Amino acid sequence: MATENLAPIYPPNFEAETLLIMSPADEHPSSPSPAGSFSEFMTGLLQSLLSNENQLGCPFTREFCVALLRTDDVGYGNEGNEEPFSEKGVPKYPLYKYIGRGLSEWISTGKFSRTMEPMEGISEDEGTSAKIEGWTKKVVEIGVHLKEDVKRYSTFEEMLEIEGLSSVLPEVTTIKEGVQVYRKFYSEAREKEAGVVGIHVQHRVNPRQPFELLYDILKELHVEGIRALLGMRSTMGSITDTLPPPTSMLLSAFSIVNNETVPGSKLTVGARALSKHVHRCSNGWWGMFTGSEPAKNELSFLKLQNMIEDAIWMNVHVVPVPVFEIRVRGGYGARWSLDGSQFRGFLEPPMEEGYLHKWRH
Repeated sequence: MATENLAPIYPPNFEAETLLIMSPADEHPSSPSPAGSFSEFMTGLLQSLLSNENQLGCPFTREFCVALLRTDDVGYGNEGNEEPFSEKGVPKYPLYKYIGRGLSEWISTGKFSRTMEPMEGISEDEGTSAKIEGWTKKVVEIGVHLKEDVKRYSTFEEMLEIEGLSSVLPEVTTIKEGVQVYRKFYSEAREKEAGVVGIHVQHRVNPRQPFELLYDILKELHVEGIRALLGMRSTMGSITDTLPPPTSMLLSAFSIVNNETVPGSKLTVGARALSKHVHRCSNGWWGMFTGSEPAKNELSFLKLQNMIEDAIWMNVHVVPVPVFEIRVRGGYGARWSLDGSQFRGFLEPPMEEGYLHKWRH
């Protein structure tokens, strides 16, 4: 999202309850939700952090901010759509939208948004539960100062007529004058193209701007809390400043033809990996894997898609090379290279001295 697509405008006297005006990001926007407006705040704040990294004492590196803003899932995910927050699965890009929805859920329910079930056979950071408890306290404590009521208007004039000058621009006496106040920041062409989004913001105790409150939440979470909200885990050997690769990258790496030197061969890297792996499981978890190469490609692709959607455990760690790893309930999983560009294979549930049994269950 371009910086100019987010234009928060604050009234001269920011009272206990007022109206924040925002330019919609989408070319043909639909009615925003509270979670969606959190995403809008996220992108604007991340852009600000990128522009003022040194001055603001940014809690993230520049690379981390850029990664949160990436939009790479076109064609595979629903990039740009405001899907409901999911407590499991590899989060779809852009990650700032997922985080915005997660924060909204976290604040409204008072509970951590992601599934953090332990994975049998894998030792994790023992302090994670205590950290989540501490983060939850802070997120709710700060987030409770925001009460959002999102409305859409076709013009500023319509918004001022409905909301009333006294509640939006208390120092302005006429609607015409009020429109001119906003025109300094928001062109008439943009208004005609996208309309106006008004967000009622209630500050119950702390008279601070929404961006400041969101920034305070991000400072409390830091990189570790953001990664946890995305579903990432920490174990021995974890690389703790990384993010999950785009789903599009994971699926593309899986779908590369395994051996392009063989004329007519269509078997993908992923299908080849599953054909070599399926016999390791005695309970049939991987399903029947027979048929032509195209049939095997489809079966393996659907299996991986389901695993990506159902993943409850993700990690980037060294084994001995850096890998991105996902696991579903029951412990079955898959691995890629660190950036997701190479598929490394499927995984059986963790088992003690599994190497002695060639990881067969």
